[in-house]
Amino acid sequence: IIGTARDVTELKRSQEALRHSEERFAKAFHANPSYASVSRLEDGRFVAVNQGFERVTGWKAQEVLGRTAMEIGLWSEPAERGELVRHLREEGEWQGFKVHFRRKNGEVILIEGSCVLTEIGGEPQIIGVARDITEVARAEEEIRNLNVTLEQRVRSRTAELEEAVREME
Repeated sequence: IIGTARDVTELKRSQEALRHSEERFAKAFHANPSYASVSRLEDGRFVAVNQGFERVTGWKAQEVLGRTAMEIGLWSEPAERGELVRHLREEGEWQGFKVHFRRKNGEVILIEGSCVLTEIGGEPQIIGVARDITEVARAEEEIRNLNVTLEQRVRSRTAELEEAVREME
């Protein structure tokens, strides 16, 4: 009888650690209330999306998985995807960018996102998270407009008061 033995304890530990790591990532991905997706770099084909993606875009996971963002018309301005891909190829990540998406119902929204380029199964893929900031951007614009109006009123009222003072002298 000839036999061989090999200690696989370390291999088993590594496999278990990898399984736990994958489990943690999956739970964090799906529990995230914001838009989250995994898509292929080359064509934007969706590999995974979470419920936040569904809420932000109006698209259900089963409607987009295996399809590209261009096929579903997600990019309101397709050149923005080209810029994202270029940036990811050069830098590997992009934090806090703003782009326009088109929801399933046709509404164009402004999103703020962050992406990282990674390799999964030997293929470059994008892990992205984003949030809809359309209402925030509208509110900021309204505040800017109100400030301009207020500044104009202050200048006008100041000029009136200065004129009144000159007339009194």
